[in-house]
Order: sequence, then C-alpha cells, then structure tokens
Amino acid sequence: MADLSSLLAVIEHDPEDAQALEALAAAARASAPDVRTTRFAAARKVLSGRNRPDGVVHLIDVELDATTDLDRKIDLLLEKGMALDGELLDVKAAREVFAQVLKLRPQDEMATDALEELDVAEKNW
Repeated sequence: MADLSSLLAVIEHDPEDAQALEALAAAARASAPDVRTTRFAAARKVLSGRNRPDGVVHLIDVELDATTDLDRKIDLLLEKGMALDGELLDVKAAREVFAQVLKLRPQDEMATDALEELDVAEKNW
C-alpha cells in the first residue's frame, strides 16, 4: 500500500485516478491525525487552485471517514458545505451538510448563518 503523501500527490495531478482513490481511504485511516490533517489540507488547496471543487469535496469525504475527532469533523463538514454551495452550486446537499453540523453542535454559528443565507437566497429567487 502506498503512503498517504504519495497517494495525495497522485490525486493532486489526476483527481480521477481510480487506483489512488481506491487506496486513499485505507491510507488515511492508517495515518496519524496531524499528518492526515496537514496533508489533506494541502491537497485540497492544490485541487481548489486547479478549479476542482469535486475533488476537494471527495477529499473532505475521505478525511471525514477517517477522522474521529468531533471538532475536526465539524470543521470538515463546514468546509464541505461551503464548497457544495459556493462552487458546486448544490444547495440541497449544502443544506444537508449544514444540518449535520447543527446535529453535532446545535449552536454552531457558521452553520446557522449559512442556512440563513441559503434561505434568503431561495426567497430572492
């Protein structure tokens, strides 16, 4: 099995590489949390810079699956919701993600604000 850094480097260059994507979940679970957080953040930044929000969301999903820390999960969900709403224009999925955040942290200000903004935008249409 390839290490996390190698797999993410492949995905940074080809976000649809089936072999790298298949091995990524196991490598993420096997990595130390701090290494995983740092390396995934760097890879998401690269993909974002290459205008691949679909790849960013996929990496968030993989990291979410490997993460047990509640605060980290919430941060990742917020980032995912913003990518879904702002870049992929998937309002329904963004709403679901922000609702997940509120289930985990009922008073989360960012999720509440994001849902309110989605409501305002929907009413304006």
